[in-house]
Amino acid sequence: MSEQKPAPKKMTMILICLFLGNLGVHRFMTGHTGRGVLALLTFGLCSILTWIDLFQIITGKYRTADGQPLSE
Repeated sequence: MSEQKPAPKKMTMILICLFLGNLGVHRFMTGHTGRGVLALLTFGLCSILTWIDLFQIITGKYRTADGQPLSE
């Protein structure tokens, strides 16, 4: 039986997305490896994906790869 890791904090993810979002760091941290590689190779699709993710994190709609919401 495997335990789930605790979800990253919302404020931490906002800061990481703002400063390292174009490199996909926030996606790697939440288990979205494929999307992280896409963001890394395309520089966040010219920052479009980064802004979408930032909006989702702020509104509480961004989830980890296993479906957990970010913790407060």
